[in-house]
Amino acid sequence: MTARHPAPAPRRRLAVIGWGRVGRACVRALHDAPDLVLAGIVRRAQSLGASDDRPPQGIPCVAHVRELEAVDAALLCVPGTVALDI
Repeated sequence: MTARHPAPAPRRRLAVIGWGRVGRACVRALHDAPDLVLAGIVRRAQSLGASDDRPPQGIPCVAHVRELEAVDAALLCVPGTVALDI
């Protein structure tokens, strides 16, 4: 008789809202988390084309979280003064 191992839990897909210092730190932390995966980054629409401040290639970067696939939760990584405007 062989022992049954439980199936691994599905990885939770998180969106990072904001691409400042905190957003970048969260993306790095998600990269190292075995049970979490980065669904994508949400930025202001006017910031999406900024060539000097792009997220790493291959990471979806959108203007609204609804543009990302299957997001389980979001990390709000913006200053408190703008959080109420989101």
